[in-house]
Amino acid sequence: MKRVLLFSIAAAAVIISGCSSEKTYLSLGFDRQEMVYNFVSQRDITLTLEGSKSGKKQNASEKLNMQIAYKPVEVDELGSTVLEAECRNVSVRRSSFTGKKSSSDPLEVLEGQKWEIKINSAGEIEDYSGLQNALAKAGKQAIKESGKRRIKDPDMILDFAATQWSMWNAVASANKKSFGISPGQQWESLLMVPFAVGIPAERIVTYSLPADMQPEDENTMVIKSSYQLSTYKETEDGKLKFKPSIEPRPKPYEGSFQTKGMFGFLRNYKPLSLEGGGKTVYDQLQGVLVSETQEYDMLMEAGFMIPLGDSVPKLEVHQKITVELAE
Repeated sequence: MKRVLLFSIAAAAVIISGCSSEKTYLSLGFDRQEMVYNFVSQRDITLTLEGSKSGKKQNASEKLNMQIAYKPVEVDELGSTVLEAECRNVSVRRSSFTGKKSSSDPLEVLEGQKWEIKINSAGEIEDYSGLQNALAKAGKQAIKESGKRRIKDPDMILDFAATQWSMWNAVASANKKSFGISPGQQWESLLMVPFAVGIPAERIVTYSLPADMQPEDENTMVIKSSYQLSTYKETEDGKLKFKPSIEPRPKPYEGSFQTKGMFGFLRNYKPLSLEGGGKTVYDQLQGVLVSETQEYDMLMEAGFMIPLGDSVPKLEVHQKITVELAE
């Protein structure tokens, strides 16, 4: 295959001299034949029934490991690149509130599968159709027909979506903010809040470029991030009104279904707070994401499908997502 060059190495970072400080324009370069990334998404959940006599806490956890290779296969006249993504490995470990352990997940259907992503040099994904098709394949695997009902198995499909949608977000959102960034500058964007089921929440992320966090290697940039909750509006009748701002939204499932387990028994998830932060390491010289960590704590309350007295389910969620360049 003919080697595809999006940028020369020298063009991966453009330094712009300003009146007060130097600005760096962030761009992505895909001049490598292949880049392999390891993704980990881990979620620890504590469920407490407030108002109940026992106040007993129950714990559950989920952990997704994925390895995906990205290979440039086409570049157009405007500098956008089509990447072929190949899922090399998927594994999930899960422990339910009852203590039952599981090591299978509908996402495993993606192992060995390929899809395409079109992305420009500024880090913006221009074509999500390949990703949406991969999500739909996993979503179809998750739902089983049971008589007239459709039952969805537990899955970490939304975690997969969150990693792929936001992989280059620190770069893309900086370029939307201004032509170049300088030490001390801040800019905002939105990130998903993956969970075992869909919930009415997104993360407002504030990125910054702290001067004291920059390494001696001038080719490497460290971007700090902090998170807060972007969520629903509650109407007078108590109903939640939530309109997602992230577009396009991931669409893994079709039709109506009942989720198996505790998360299907709970209803009306209401996020109350979210706090946390992370770090993105970016190679300016090559225009490559080196690593990223996102970590936060979220508090939610919910209701039961069938009311159980005055008990109110409260969920404490600790989420950690990591992305790391393997090769």
